[in-house]
Amino acid sequence: MLEIIKALLKEEDVTIYNVEEINTKSYEMFFIRKSLDMTRMKNVVKYILTVYVKNEDYLGQAVCKITPDMSKDEIKQKIQDTKFAASLVKDKYFDIPDKAVDKIVLDNISLQEMAKKVADTFLSFSDEKTFINSFEIFSSKICTRIINSNGSDIYFEQFKINGEYITQSVVETDVELYNEFCFYGENIDTLKNDITNALKRTSLRSIAKPTLESGNFDILLSDKNMKEIFSYYLEKTDAGYIYNNYSDYKIGEDTKHNVSIKALPLVPYSSDGILMKEITLLDEGICKNFTGSTRFCRYLNLQPTGTYEKVYVKEGNLEKEKINDTYLEVLEFSDLQMDSLAGQFKGEIRLAVLHKDGKEIPVTGGSINGSIIDNSFELSKSRIKYCDYDGPEFILFKGVNVAGN
Repeated sequence: MLEIIKALLKEEDVTIYNVEEINTKSYEMFFIRKSLDMTRMKNVVKYILTVYVKNEDYLGQAVCKITPDMSKDEIKQKIQDTKFAASLVKDKYFDIPDKAVDKIVLDNISLQEMAKKVADTFLSFSDEKTFINSFEIFSSKICTRIINSNGSDIYFEQFKINGEYITQSVVETDVELYNEFCFYGENIDTLKNDITNALKRTSLRSIAKPTLESGNFDILLSDKNMKEIFSYYLEKTDAGYIYNNYSDYKIGEDTKHNVSIKALPLVPYSSDGILMKEITLLDEGICKNFTGSTRFCRYLNLQPTGTYEKVYVKEGNLEKEKINDTYLEVLEFSDLQMDSLAGQFKGEIRLAVLHKDGKEIPVTGGSINGSIIDNSFELSKSRIKYCDYDGPEFILFKGVNVAGN
């Protein structure tokens, strides 16, 4: 298929292009309670084609998706449409990535065995008043090949396990919580702990009452909410944000945020063939590097790095047992959102625990509205690791506005 696409690109006089072939082979398991409801095997191939059109001092680009079931005429029409769309874009000219050739092949791992290990972990939990209602497991091998008009030819493989599960509790109110999991390779060490915590949260949600009052609280956020909070720094150091003046960060200057952060790659190469590696973004608050797409890195006269999704954060010194003041530990949001332009984070509370006078009171309802700029914070000494986050287990914000019930 790649040769057909290349031939048609030449026929249509497309001289600047990038093609990403993604072949995902997966074994999937679907459980209801402890009963296996269905298994499924899939082999999905798709091609992401980026066409560039140079016009004087401009370079337009447009993207389309091609699938193996398309005929040559359909592919040709798709290329023509994409070329036309790219010709309408008037972006400042930039060079696409230089030639790169590489091949990364991993030792073969049975997708079925990977999925069954995860299933055994779920099945090891007993059915009581709080239990796993259902779960789905997707065990995948992802083979990616990238070619471009500069002669790049890159191939790499990844193994990935991801899925979702519903936890349910009937301790008092009958409630359900939705949970996700994701990791690469065979590292499932953290999954059992995640499930344990999910069951605890669901049990608490069953007995939580809408008794939260409005006011300013110290707010403790943890677990998978941490990635959303620290996405602020990924975007503030993104070349696109810098070029468009959405961020005032400058390399070598103090950001006034005493944190140390690195960008970590989830894949060895970006979609347009840039070698991705660990990059220090902030070191004790000093901005060290920017990351970003080829286009915006070129505009800033930087070596293209690719766009990153995973973040590493250096831990702090805070220990949960030593927090003496009243604070609100928010465990579940309907949707926590970080606005990187304003530095504000907000979300509606589904479950929180109010720590006050030596008591732990489960509450539900209300919302928080805070700022990573205006609200000072401390980071935990303990660490956690997820698919896209490696850093402190929790963060404690001071004096965050809470709207109660």
